Amino acid sequence: MGDDEVLKLLRAVLTSRPDLRSAVLEETPPEAPPEPTVAQLWQEFADWVQPAPSAKPKIKSWRNGRSSGRRLMNLEITLAGEKTTLGALPASRCDLKAIDAWRKARAQQTTIRKGAVKPSTRDRELSWLQSMFTWHVDRGTLTKSPVTGMDREKKKNEGKRQGYYTDEQLEAYLSGAHPLLAKMMRLSFRCGAMRQDEVRLLQIHEVDWDREVIILSGDRTKNGEPRVITVTRDEMEMLRAQRATAPGTYLFPNPQDPSGGPVPKGTLGGWLARAKKRCSWLRLMGEAPTYHHTRHSWAVHQIWKGAPVSAVMDEAGWSSVEIMRGYTKLAGVARDHMREIVNRPSPLGARKGPVGAHMSDNSSDVADTSFFATQAKKY
Repeated sequence: MGDDEVLKLLRAVLTSRPDLRSAVLEETPPEAPPEPTVAQLWQEFADWVQPAPSAKPKIKSWRNGRSSGRRLMNLEITLAGEKTTLGALPASRCDLKAIDAWRKARAQQTTIRKGAVKPSTRDRELSWLQSMFTWHVDRGTLTKSPVTGMDREKKKNEGKRQGYYTDEQLEAYLSGAHPLLAKMMRLSFRCGAMRQDEVRLLQIHEVDWDREVIILSGDRTKNGEPRVITVTRDEMEMLRAQRATAPGTYLFPNPQDPSGGPVPKGTLGGWLARAKKRCSWLRLMGEAPTYHHTRHSWAVHQIWKGAPVSAVMDEAGWSSVEIMRGYTKLAGVARDHMREIVNRPSPLGARKGPVGAHMSDNSSDVADTSFFATQAKKY
């Protein structure tokens, strides 16, 4: 067999059996690229969220995400008897054991303002790690998330605020408070369970002054869904007075800003801290009063008034009865309300004839739709 024939046969073999190429040619097979570390994956995720310091982040709460990332990547943990960090681990080793080790290390830390780090805080920080791995799986960098199956330390609805203000308690809390804080909290208490930032950043164009409703677009709400909020007559008068004196577009402008910018979060936090200190004796079902309690209070008060649960959910922006129940003790409120209803005399007791005979299609005895539903139909 000539050289040409040998070469031809050898090429045929190597073509059909590429696994023999390195053995025949004594080549060293190329090394597999090293597995990326968690810190490298986080940096890629962070660069996607905010490509440049001056760029607008793709995630609204990225300020919290950035600080959570530093703690996730740099906190020293003990894993299999060795000191390391989550950021230094290869992605595949950042499993549930590593997460448990991080939780233990984080639980031993304290914060300047609030003392020990709460389970809810650790859950929130770890949720950013879950989001990062999910992003890489969707992008194809990883085949699966190594933290799949990670449980929350704080179970859903466990330990959530469930207290609510009465009118007297709210006024006691606001006695001596900053006038602007008092106006903002009364608006949240009486109108649609508005969150703190929804009121703080409320602008003139977001109020329909003729129909007396507030219209929040999806980028202004927590769940991304637009909301239509019914405003009481007293609060509409307050908003009109605010509009008349506002130097800019914000209805609750910063008193220290001549251009009329919104009240900074830090300033509002200071007002709330002073109000809380003055009312250190006040407890709402055993809980210290906060701004967010106005949200629960509005829902509880509307249910007591007889508003349909569906209308209360729509105005407050809750997506399910289960979520609403976790914040408002809906079961207890509804049960007490039902006790009041069943003890009322029935209007059918004075009627003559078969049940329903007195009611026509247009009978005024049929309960009309609520004011909330009527307002919602306009949009």
